[in-house]
This record gives sequence, C-alpha cells and structure tokens, in this order.
Amino acid sequence: MNHFLPNCLKLKTNQRELVIYARAMIAVSLGLIVSACETTPRYEEPTRPEITVIATPGAQIPETSGEIGAADINKPQQDPIILAQNKINEARYLSGGLKSKTQLEAAELLMDSGRTLSALNVLSEILRTELSTTDQQTYRILQATALYRNQNYDSAWRNVQTINLQAIGNRNSLQKYWRLRGFLEYRQGRISNSINSLVQRENYLDDRLSRSQNDEQIRVIIESLNAEQIAQLNSSNLSQQVLSRITASRQNNNNPTYPSPYTSTYPTEEIGRSTTKMLQVPSWPANAPRNIALLLPLSSRFSSSASEVEQGFRTAHSNDPSPFKPNVQLIDTGADTSLTGRYYQNAVNSGIEFIVGPLGREAARYVSSIATGATQTLMLGTPDSPTYQPNKNLTHFDFSPENEARAVAGKIYNDGHRSIVTFHPNQNWSNRYLESFRSEWLRLGGKIAREQIYYDGAVDFSREIRNLLGIDLSERRKATLQSALGANIQFQPRRDRSLDAVLLLARPDAGRLIRPQLSFHQGHDLNIYASSQLYDGNPDVANNRDLDGTVFPVISTSLKPGGESSLHALGA
Repeated sequence: MNHFLPNCLKLKTNQRELVIYARAMIAVSLGLIVSACETTPRYEEPTRPEITVIATPGAQIPETSGEIGAADINKPQQDPIILAQNKINEARYLSGGLKSKTQLEAAELLMDSGRTLSALNVLSEILRTELSTTDQQTYRILQATALYRNQNYDSAWRNVQTINLQAIGNRNSLQKYWRLRGFLEYRQGRISNSINSLVQRENYLDDRLSRSQNDEQIRVIIESLNAEQIAQLNSSNLSQQVLSRITASRQNNNNPTYPSPYTSTYPTEEIGRSTTKMLQVPSWPANAPRNIALLLPLSSRFSSSASEVEQGFRTAHSNDPSPFKPNVQLIDTGADTSLTGRYYQNAVNSGIEFIVGPLGREAARYVSSIATGATQTLMLGTPDSPTYQPNKNLTHFDFSPENEARAVAGKIYNDGHRSIVTFHPNQNWSNRYLESFRSEWLRLGGKIAREQIYYDGAVDFSREIRNLLGIDLSERRKATLQSALGANIQFQPRRDRSLDAVLLLARPDAGRLIRPQLSFHQGHDLNIYASSQLYDGNPDVANNRDLDGTVFPVISTSLKPGGESSLHALGA
C-alpha cells in the first residue's frame, strides 16, 4: 500500500505541548458531528490540573434503566457515572446515615470521574451530621478537591488542615489525601513538603500504574528545579527517603540512556504500542497555556462521538504525570448549534487560553463567525461558510469526505493522469465523496470515462469491473463484427486503453476483494487510487497484501516548533 498526505489541514502553533492532546483526539473515531447547546451557558472557574465537566444548567446525570442486580456485581470496569446515578437513585429510598453514606459514595464516583459540578451538587444534599467520623473525612477530602480544582487554593488548604488523618478509614482515601496535600503544598512553593507528601502517598498505592504515575510526578517536580533549589532542599530537614529520591532523580536526568517512563513502565499490552509512542511526557514551559477548553456536544444525539473525543483527552491527561500540565475544562455545548457561539465567547471571556472545538461543521461555522483570533482555537470540523479563512489562531481538523475527495483529485491530476474511471457503492458517504471529487476533477481539466456502482455486500465483482474497464464494449464490438462477416473470428477482449487510473471508494473488506479482481480483469497496469476508508489501520499483513500498490490518503497535521508531526486519521 502507498499513502500520501493531502494538504487538507495544517495546524501551526507555538504551543508544542498541545501535541499530546491533539494526538489523543486524532486517535479516536471522529465523523461529521453537528453540535451545540440546549440552554444558557454556565461555568465553573478554570481548574487545574484535573479535567472538569462544565454541565449544562439544569442537566441531570442520565437516568439508567433498572437497578444493579446480582449479575452486575462482578461486571468489570462498569461506567462510574452509571454507578453514581444508581447510588443517587438508591439514596432516594433510604434515610438517615445510610442515605448520607450512599450519597457520599455517589459523590466520590463523580469526583473521580472529573464531574466536579455534579459531585458538588450531591455533596450539598448530604447531612454531614449523619455521617460517621470516617465518612466525614472523605467528605472533607472531596470538598477540598473541588476547591482545588476551582483554584480556591487557600480554602482548599484550610479544608485539608481540618482532616483527621487518623480517622481516614481506607487506603484509597489516604492516597487521595496525600496527593491533594502534595499539590497544594507545591502551589504554596513548599517544594520539600510537596515531595514528602507524594512520597507518603506511595504507601497507599496498590497498582503499578498509579505508582509509576506518582513516581513520575515526583521526578518532574525535582527535575524542574535548578541547582540552587536542589542545594536548598539537600540542606533542609528532609527524610532520608526523600533525599534518596532527589539524588536518584538527578542521576537519571543526567543519564542519556535513561528510558522514557512510558516505554519502561507501561508495557504495550496495557496501553498499546501506538499509545506508548503518542503519550510521551511533554515539557511545559512557563508560557504554555494553563487553561484549555474542550467544547463537545455531550448532551446531544451525537453524544457517543463526543464522548470518544472526551475519552481521548482524559487518557492523555491522566497519563501525563507533569504537575505543570494545563487544566482541561470540558464544556457541554448541548444540542442547539445556534448557541455554540455563546459557549465559545463565554470560554474566551473566562480567561481560557486555548480552545479545542466545537465539534462539527455547523457548530464550527457559528464559532468562525464570531472568533476574533485573540484566543488560539482548534475547531473539530470545517466551518460550512464561504467566508471562513484559517489563520494562525483559528484553524481546524477536517474529517469531511468532501475535502479529502478534492485533495485526492489534486493528487491524481498532479501525478499526470487525465482519463479515469470511478468504482463506488451507492452509499451516502461515497456519493458525497464522488460529488466533490467529480467537481474538482472536472475543474482541473480531467475526464471521467465511466462511473460504475457496485453492491457493497457482493463477493464477485467481475461483471461490474468488465463494464468499468470497457471490456464489455470490446466484446460487443466482436459480436457486431462477427455478425457483419458471418463467420467466427479469433478475438481477445481488451480494456479501454485510454484510461490512466481508477478511483476506488471502498471499505477494507470490499477493497481487499475488489483490488485483486481489478488486476485480474486487465487492470494490473492501471494506477489505483482510493479513499482513506480503504484502510482501517489494522496491521494485518496477510490480508492487506491484497491492497498492495493502491494509493490512498492520510490526513496530516503539522505542529511546530519541534519539527513536523504527521497525525494519521485513516478511515476517518
């Protein structure tokens, strides 16, 4: 297989660290999504470094059908949002301390999932006097975490100081306590205390992934210090355990063979080879954006696709151990695209430094009509507006088949081909693709000799391919000649020799069947071009061998400085 990089989209930004989030976003499955909001926007203050959900006013956690039964108890990795809603529903039928405890468990699930506003709503309904002493400590931890995420660091610290460490009843709450304490101490400039708290946290982490992330957070803090600060730490009253950590970290930092923590700590069977390469630890300089907003239609009928993007950001964010990483605010734009511009403007007014979204061409059109370029914006869709012009602060990722089709037309024309045929199923995506391709191809001066439709569920495409390549015309000429001569003649049907190339629009399974059949029916010497849907990214060497020689596009984004980085969106 061959692939080329159409100049469909280019993103140039001086914020190199956003690569980690852009890559995570590209890795998920994106389509053309129409997004917007349902009610007047409402915001929490920017948070860092956690992801915070900004909920649509009045929006509730989606209701779930039925209660959790015995069959569900051991179900692995059940959605914590659904679990939280079930606990909220359960608490409605309880009273006293049991009700408060169930509500607390729901709030903790929501907080752990980044749903800060929803967690606070649940916490506000809890009668603290009905909680046990242990559960009151959990309540204070959750409350302090919410304050930290909303940048109320002084209030968060006062809450932390009221927590009775001896009364915390489980290891999970203890690790949350030490993590929050360490981050707050870092904000106060108490570096040695911060490191000590994160070292204490290690005693309550049970899984390797969490230990690795905590270790990396400590290392990043230490390696951000200059020699003078290190000397001050060494002379301070630190435990031997912390001093040993500082020494080891500095030695590893000076060792050029020290491996990336994501290649040495997280094996490929856990996060995948491609994810390992993508999620490298960035270096966040002082001028990097501190607050990023992600605008997605989570409460619309396109919530499934929006959630894929959200999960990509969450994965990148959670696997970035740097305490200096920016906050990512998640803003639900709802279902009414006409209000998307208001959400965007409110994000700008709240001090957001970089905006990703909205999702979909219609929503992007509303944003492009009001964006001044003062805030760097990466839209997830091409604005459906003839006046839109990308600039250094307002650009887009484009996954539309129309723009890819125009790029493919330019590629075929620039390769020197002028007369082609097209082979495509009668489906919405292929019809849209072909319409844009045809318009651009004819504009460039090319010729389409034939357009042949095939049935996507077929196995044998012989009849359609013979029509496509003009072999049937050759056979009819033979029949006409034999009728005129009144005798049988020796004849070898030939394809149309005026053809230069074939445009094949096919999904992977159909493409693997069609490509060798094209070669069999005298198309072996034709150049075969295809849409990006031909390849699903699965490195199946045996089956993909049938696609050898086919040229198809991938979408590229250039992020500078630091060289150009190709981000592939095969099959988007």
